[in-house]
Amino acid sequence: MGPLSCLLLAALLRLAAQPERRQLARELETFQVKLTQAGNETFESWRERDHDDLVLAVALGCWGATS
Repeated sequence: MGPLSCLLLAALLRLAAQPERRQLARELETFQVKLTQAGNETFESWRERDHDDLVLAVALGCWGATS
């Protein structure tokens, strides 16, 4: 489990009142982690047409802040 998942589960991540806030919330709702048969994690949006760039940007920021 990555830093973003931990922060979300612990309710420690707060979204600022920015124009992108609603889009980020939508992306978080459709984002999922899948396990491959080899046991590796893959991260993607639920549907191919959904975006995940804001989720990944926030995840990188969380990872950098906790590393």
